[in-house]
Amino acid sequence: MRLAANDARAFVFGPAELAGLVVEQFLALGFRAERARTPLNEEELFSWLEAHRSEASTFVHPGLSFWADRPEFPQLVSASGFFPICPSPRLLSLCLNKLNVILEAEAAGIPHLAISTDPLSSVREIEAAMAETGERYPVLLKSMKAAQGHGILLVANEVELREFAPLWFEQLSRRYSEASVLIERCLPSARHVLVPFAANFGRFLEVFPILDASLQSRWRRMLQFIPAVGLSLEAAKTIRAEVVAWVNHLEYSGFGSLEFLVDGDRVYLIDACARMNADFPLWEGLTGARSVEWQLAALGQLPVPKSSPSDAETHLFGAGIAMRIYAEDPIRSLPCPGLIRELTPPFKNESEEHSVRWLTRYAEGEEVLWTSNGVIGELFVLAKSRQESLRISAESLSDLWIAGSLQTNQRFLLEHLEHPFVRENLIHAGFTDEDFVPESAPRAELLNLLAALADELFGGGGVRWVANGRWMTPESSAGEWVEKRDFISAQGRPGVSGRVIWKSEEMRVLFEPMADDRWLVHFGAWSISIRRVRPESQANSATKLRKILALAPGRIHGLLCQPGDVLEPRARACLLESLGDLIPHSVPVRVRLLEWKVAPDDIVDAGHELALLEILG
Repeated sequence: MRLAANDARAFVFGPAELAGLVVEQFLALGFRAERARTPLNEEELFSWLEAHRSEASTFVHPGLSFWADRPEFPQLVSASGFFPICPSPRLLSLCLNKLNVILEAEAAGIPHLAISTDPLSSVREIEAAMAETGERYPVLLKSMKAAQGHGILLVANEVELREFAPLWFEQLSRRYSEASVLIERCLPSARHVLVPFAANFGRFLEVFPILDASLQSRWRRMLQFIPAVGLSLEAAKTIRAEVVAWVNHLEYSGFGSLEFLVDGDRVYLIDACARMNADFPLWEGLTGARSVEWQLAALGQLPVPKSSPSDAETHLFGAGIAMRIYAEDPIRSLPCPGLIRELTPPFKNESEEHSVRWLTRYAEGEEVLWTSNGVIGELFVLAKSRQESLRISAESLSDLWIAGSLQTNQRFLLEHLEHPFVRENLIHAGFTDEDFVPESAPRAELLNLLAALADELFGGGGVRWVANGRWMTPESSAGEWVEKRDFISAQGRPGVSGRVIWKSEEMRVLFEPMADDRWLVHFGAWSISIRRVRPESQANSATKLRKILALAPGRIHGLLCQPGDVLEPRARACLLESLGDLIPHSVPVRVRLLEWKVAPDDIVDAGHELALLEILG
């Protein structure tokens, strides 16, 4: 049954910033629409549906919430008399299980990279499969539940398999309630592309512009480009043919996207998704399309939109970039959630030449919790050309200010945008993790500036300073504070926020107190640890007593040794869980564990004392 827009009402779940964009599209199509708080479980969803049962002709859109992937969502919503805007439970269930995706790809004649279609759940089973198939390392292990981020482990050889896989399996078990995996051939030099589409089987198929998602960090999306330039005509033709084969084989109706690795002219399916892609603002800006309109058309609720806008509606932009901001230290591959004390979005200078859009679920004073996924927000830039989009993206990213007890990958993204290989489009799926060499620390003169500012603010009495792991002897800062400084406090510890002019450039700076005698300093796009060493601490440094400090905020997952145990160099003492990662805490030299200061399941902050050690030898 088709519901007329002027009689219909729509509710949208999911993160507020993206749900708001979906609501805007409903309103533009003539619907009465509003955001709704996302139910956290089935009981809450039942209650919400019951409370709105009197609403006539009501659509429920899962947005980008976890409900968008759940096959029970359309069943529960339909059973209550509402119209769910999502594909069928069959399609949602299929895409949730990566083995099903591979099996359906085989049935549709679409190449993939799986070495075996047997699900594996232990190191021994993986070793047996490698021996049976004769496949050579490196390989990718992929969770049956997720095909990116925590769900992927690159294994270079048998030694790495035995060293890293057991911990990874435990992480999968905690995150997805199971640890079944598939083995795939590794093609790090291939391009990773994503293809969104809308289809109503037997009526239409609309394939939207291809996104290049090759710039990933630890298999998580970081930078995405549209259009995906540099693909051969043969590869582009094959990609479209495989989307058609997927839709026809599954008799697909709804929205979705397919992900491929493209190695020259060879194309391999690596994942499928049966919902709206999170980066829909990119391809919408390039095509002038509305995702919601295509979704409704795919479900038979609206006429099929025009594939190509008329001259009067022609979009202005020819290229775009999406940049995802994580709470992390990408240099050390550590999660770094925490308090957002200050947040200033980039200057939104919309024009006919470009568009800048910053989307975040956070505000000043809110905290990125260690239990979250660590995504702070996403910055979308559209411009006339790829080079223009690169330039404006770098400017907008430099304008973005996020400071507090957290760290972000902002500097890491900026260095990518300015890298000559990225500017010339010489990228591939393994570029960031294998070929990209970031600046691990600022220049010595900048470290001296920050140490000098710290000494002016918190020095005196013969203290010394360690900036980013380097001993500093502060000289004149040559930096001048602009206007007044704001003095802050965290658990009684002092900090300062303000602006500094250095080398004729005005930059924001925040000294965020993290522990006694330790600050996290945000300066421009840098986040730098500054430590004050008092005279009595210098005198005690000759002792053989040392501490293990928490590398990130989180929960103590497990203690791996007992007081009195002797640990050899690189031995793991404990595991900490943060942002879905299990972070090993190892010892650099031979030590004896004297005392644990924490117990399993304790919640700790970064820098919290975990154990007391005695150096041996």
